[in-house]
Amino acid sequence: RSTPMKFALIPVNVGVSSVEQMIGMAQAAENAGVESVWTFEHVIVPNDYSSKYPYSPNGKMGTTPETNFVDPLIALTAVAMNTTKLRLGTGVNILSQSNPLFMAKQAASLDMVSNGRFMLGVGIGWLQEEFLAMGTPFEKRGARFDDYLTAMKKAWSGDTVEHQSEFLNW
Repeated sequence: RSTPMKFALIPVNVGVSSVEQMIGMAQAAENAGVESVWTFEHVIVPNDYSSKYPYSPNGKMGTTPETNFVDPLIALTAVAMNTTKLRLGTGVNILSQSNPLFMAKQAASLDMVSNGRFMLGVGIGWLQEEFLAMGTPFEKRGARFDDYLTAMKKAWSGDTVEHQSEFLNW
């Protein structure tokens, strides 16, 4: 017995000019039988950057600094409120430059308001200039990611938890 192929639409939050456009895309995808919609995340895209984008030969993203990047969790909340079965995913949110407790709460909240349709994808990030603008060290972002993920899993456990590490103390 074979598993049916699933189709997804990505990104639903980049380059859109209105919430109606974003929701319309998501509703059309759901009506066409698409399984999920996904987002990209960048808080800022500098006018110029020396960091190398790892997914293109020229080392640059395929978007300009002027391109709208609607916050992924806000975009997916709007989509969740206007669809019923479409799965919702972040592909990916940059955990290494985020507060892990805040991210854990936002993700759990979106999963609740979407009736369990949310899938959180997180990554370490590559754009050093964005980290600098966010006030987050670029160095040790891999170790910070691992620690933040451990801390988020603790927060989601439902237990009273503590977490002490090089990066966090609560």
